[in-house]
Amino acid sequence: MLADDGRVFRLPPEVGGDEFLAAADRHRVVVFLSMHLDRLDLPAAVTERLRSEGRRGRMPCLVMAHDLHRVLDVLEDAGVRALTVKGVALAAQAYGDYTARGSGDLDLLVPPADVEVAYRALRSAGWHPSSAYPAPGPTWAWRFTVRNYCEVPLTGRGVAVDLHWHLATARDAFPTFDELWGRRALVDVGGREVATLGVRDALEHSASHAAKDDWAWLRSLADVRMLERVGHSATVLSTPARRRTAAVAAWLLGSPPAGRPSGQGLVTARQASDPEVSVGRFPGHRTLVGLRRSARDVRSAADARRVLAVTVFHPSELGAIEATGTFRGAAAAVGVRTRAFRERTRQWQRRGTVPSSDRPGAGT
Repeated sequence: MLADDGRVFRLPPEVGGDEFLAAADRHRVVVFLSMHLDRLDLPAAVTERLRSEGRRGRMPCLVMAHDLHRVLDVLEDAGVRALTVKGVALAAQAYGDYTARGSGDLDLLVPPADVEVAYRALRSAGWHPSSAYPAPGPTWAWRFTVRNYCEVPLTGRGVAVDLHWHLATARDAFPTFDELWGRRALVDVGGREVATLGVRDALEHSASHAAKDDWAWLRSLADVRMLERVGHSATVLSTPARRRTAAVAAWLLGSPPAGRPSGQGLVTARQASDPEVSVGRFPGHRTLVGLRRSARDVRSAADARRVLAVTVFHPSELGAIEATGTFRGAAAAVGVRTRAFRERTRQWQRRGTVPSSDRPGAGT
């Protein structure tokens, strides 16, 4: 689909229409495929379903654009600069259409010094913070979160907002906010110019994001390929994991380099599996996997410390801790993790597996 030679894709004989549509949905590319039906030689019934589902998938993006405008107005009124990352801004930048990636959350990056101002402004405007995360205040949990993590979620009447003050937990792997702001690009989202990452920074971020997911979704790899096209050059990415992402994307979606990229067995397995279902082989397995993935972008000892800290004490488990002192706060966090580990151990002993939880992976 992303090759430059105009090839038309045809279903292999062993792949049925329902199976193809299920795979497109699992890889989050239904909307994108529906916008390129001229490059797909599919049975008529499959084409019509893809067109219909793509149209349905684009509709929520109209709500996202409306809510994004509201969020940006709120932050502007509060005197906070904001970059819109991923989502509709990335779709506009990489694909030329802000609906091309489908819907999701709104990700806003603000200066670290302004995160509390932004948080309170959004809360006053009707976005509600998750009680699972600490709120701004004098608590140890909030200080720990700001010092070591990168985002907190808020929900509103429409689209949820992920408020970032760094692009990732491994923050030294990315430029500072002021550097990103100085290189920002403007894209049209729903008739309004929106500030987002410059193309090179967006490419680095997208490649990093795909690597953390073990290259599980074609949409993330398509982002990398499309951003490479927008940049009009074969950009050499800054870390081995990101360079590997570019090689994987070329192998799967474009003109592949000579031979397959290293570790193609892992890539193939993740592409074929259901990444939304994570079952631990033993208690703590999911935590170790998350640590391994997050560590791919570690560039400094401080990054390593932060990634390890939020793996052990994830901010999504610290919301109920009200202690202000470091000792009492850390002790309460140890208690939370100990109770969670015991519960998952009991589940594993009963079932032989550890079911997935809602706890996000470190460094997402």
